Amino acid sequence: YCSFVGELPFAIGSTVYTTSESWVGFYAPNAEHLNHTLAHEIGHALGLPHANGRDCGNDILHGECKHIEYGNGFDVMGTGSRSSHFNALYKKLLGWITPQETLVIDRSGQYTLHPLEQKGVTLKLAEVRLNDGTAPFALEYRQPIGFDKDLNDEVGTPNQHGLLVNAFSPNNPQTTELLDMSPGGPLDVENPDGVF
Repeated sequence: YCSFVGELPFAIGSTVYTTSESWVGFYAPNAEHLNHTLAHEIGHALGLPHANGRDCGNDILHGECKHIEYGNGFDVMGTGSRSSHFNALYKKLLGWITPQETLVIDRSGQYTLHPLEQKGVTLKLAEVRLNDGTAPFALEYRQPIGFDKDLNDEVGTPNQHGLLVNAFSPNNPQTTELLDMSPGGPLDVENPDGVF
């Protein structure tokens, strides 16, 4: 499996364009895995990195935190065989979530956030900005709609009554990390518990 983002020269007549390319090998244990892999590689072709996780042991943000590559099992750019939606921060980076669909929270209050997958709703992403200079956190509410239908399975069901909390990676501000909102044990990428 491979994707190249804006790196391949492609000539049409005398004009050379820089293009992206994705390709997937023929090995796939089942159609669901193939669908996930295709969607994942298309995400790379669009310029998205992996959707990762962060495990800070008994804490959510501080201490000896570990970066977990592919650690977001709710995002097609993460692990698993789901063909899930991209997380809300990645959709915003792609321009698929507009500023009008983003709620910026900078003070305590009660807020309403609509399902990320639902069409025609106004608020799909909440960015929480802290005064201590910490990068914003993104709150998203996911439901088993469309590509996220697999959220009805054993892994996704607990999230239907909570929010996923992503943060930009401290080492790469274009990469997201799903936070472990139930700290105390390792973040299991096959059964992520980034539910808040």
